[in-house]
Amino acid sequence: MTTPTPEAVAGLIPARSLPEAILSIHLRGCEPVDHQLRPHQGGTHHRFVCAHGTSDIIKAFDFLVPPPSENAGLLGGPEPSQLITPQQFLHTAERLAGNVPLRPIALVPAAVDGVLADLQLALACVQEAFRFIPAGEESLPSSSSSAPGPNRNQLLAQAKALRARFECWQAIQDHLPPAPPLADLPAPKLTLQQLRAAQGAAGMTAQDVLIGALGPWAFAGRFAGPPERALFRHSDGLAMWATIRGDRIERVQLLEGTPALEVHAAHSFRLTVRQRLRLREKMVPGSALATTLDGAIEPPGRIDLLIEVRAEDQTIRLHRMDAMGVHRTACLITIQDRRGALVGHRLLEGVTALQQLEVLAEAAPQFPGPTGQPPETRTRHLVLAQVSIIAAAAKQIIDAIDDPTFDIRSLQPLAEDYAKVFEEPLRGQAQRHYERLWRTETPGGSRPTGRTQLRVAACPASALGAIPELTAGFPEGYLALASALSSGFTWVAWQHRVPGTHTGTARDGLVWIEDHWAWFPSLADLFQHGVST
Repeated sequence: MTTPTPEAVAGLIPARSLPEAILSIHLRGCEPVDHQLRPHQGGTHHRFVCAHGTSDIIKAFDFLVPPPSENAGLLGGPEPSQLITPQQFLHTAERLAGNVPLRPIALVPAAVDGVLADLQLALACVQEAFRFIPAGEESLPSSSSSAPGPNRNQLLAQAKALRARFECWQAIQDHLPPAPPLADLPAPKLTLQQLRAAQGAAGMTAQDVLIGALGPWAFAGRFAGPPERALFRHSDGLAMWATIRGDRIERVQLLEGTPALEVHAAHSFRLTVRQRLRLREKMVPGSALATTLDGAIEPPGRIDLLIEVRAEDQTIRLHRMDAMGVHRTACLITIQDRRGALVGHRLLEGVTALQQLEVLAEAAPQFPGPTGQPPETRTRHLVLAQVSIIAAAAKQIIDAIDDPTFDIRSLQPLAEDYAKVFEEPLRGQAQRHYERLWRTETPGGSRPTGRTQLRVAACPASALGAIPELTAGFPEGYLALASALSSGFTWVAWQHRVPGTHTGTARDGLVWIEDHWAWFPSLADLFQHGVST
C-alpha cells in the first residue's frame, strides 16, 4: 500500500503532529537516527535523517508541524490525515495490539509503559479512521472494488476493546513493584588477574584486544573524540574504556560494580538501527516463529529461549537476544496464537532489558531445559516457569485487596467468566453463589495484625494434584475441584502468615481470565461443602 505524500509547503511536508510524522516514517520502512528541529513560520521544522530498511540507504524527511490545536487527538486533527491512509491506520492498530500479550508476564514497569503506549497509539489510530468516513455515510470508503470498508459500529467495537485492554494493563501498572535499580543488581567485581592484564593494554591495538590478548573482551562500540575511545565488555560483566591515539591504545579505564552496569545498559543492551529494522522486517504476523527467528539478527547471532508461557489462546516466549557480531544484547518477547503463528513481538533494550532479564531470573529460576530432556521434564519446567510469573503478577493484586483505597469491585467476575473457568454441572451453582455474594457482601477486609509475611501459590487447573509442590499451597478442596475447572487457567491461593511460623489467614480463588483478574473467594469451600441455591 502506498503512503500518500501531500504537496510540500516551501519544501516541507505538512504533518498534523509530531507523532503522525514519526508514524509515517515507520510506515515507509525507515528508522530515525537523527532529529533536528528549528522554528518556522506557522509551526516547527522537524528534520529526520533515517536509515531505510537494511540496504544502508539514508533518507531525510522534513516536516512542518503546527502548534497543537484544541480539537486534535494524539495524532492530530480534526481534519483527516494527508500522510497516512485509513487502511494504514487500521493495520497499524492491529499490529500494535498484536504486540501486547493477553496474559500478565511479570514485566518491569518500563516495559509496561511501552505496552500502554502501544495500546494508546492503537486506539488513536482507530479514532483517526473515523475522520475518513464521509459526511452522511456509515462506512469507510472501500480500499478495493469488492469489499466494503469498516462501518462505524465495527470501529466503535474495535476502539472499545482497545480501551478495555488499556485500562486492564493500567490497573496492572498501578500495582507493580518498582523495577530493581542498577545499584541493586548483581554487580561484577574486578579480579587482580583482570586488572593486571588490562594494565598491559597500553601500546596494543584494538585488534590485539579482540583476538584475546587481554582475555575474553569483546568490542562494544567506538566513539569519536577527541580523544577517540573504544568500549570493550568482558564476559564477567566488566567494562573497559580504551583511549586511542593513532592506531594504539594509550590508556584504559576499567569499570566494575554499578558503573559497569550503567555502561552496559547504555551501550550493550540494545540493538543497532540496522538490526532493529531487520527485526521489524522479519517479524511478520502469521509467519512461523522458528524460521522467523533464524533471520531476525544480522550478522547471525544467538537468540536463547528463557521462559515459555503456554495457554489455550496464546504462547508467550521471552528470549535473550545476543547479536554476537557487534556484541549487543536485548530482551525479545514473542507472541504466538494457538496455531503457532506469530502474532506480535516486543523488543526491550537498554536499562529496561537489563532489569527485565534480572526480574525473570528472580521470578522463574526454572527455565526450560535443553532439547534433549524428556518431554515430561520440559513440561514440568514450563509449568513451573508459568506459575512463577503468574504468582509474581498476582502479588500486587493481593497486596491491594486489603487496601481501603483499592476498588475491590474491579475483581468482581463478569457474567461471561463463569462459562470460561467452570465446567458443567457446577457452573450454574458457582454463578448463582458468587453473584449473590458480590451483591450482598464486599470481599476483602483488613489484614490480621502481625501477619506480615505473604506466601503465594499458583497452579494451572490441569496440574492440580499432578505436581505436588504446586498443589501444596492450596486448600484440600481443590483436589476434588480439579475436574470442575476448565484447563488453561491458572488459579492463585495465598496466606498472610506470622513471620517464622505456619500460622496464617488463608484465601483463594483468584484467577487471570484473558485480560482481567477475577476473584472467587473461598472457592474450595463452595464445592467441598456445597451452597444452598
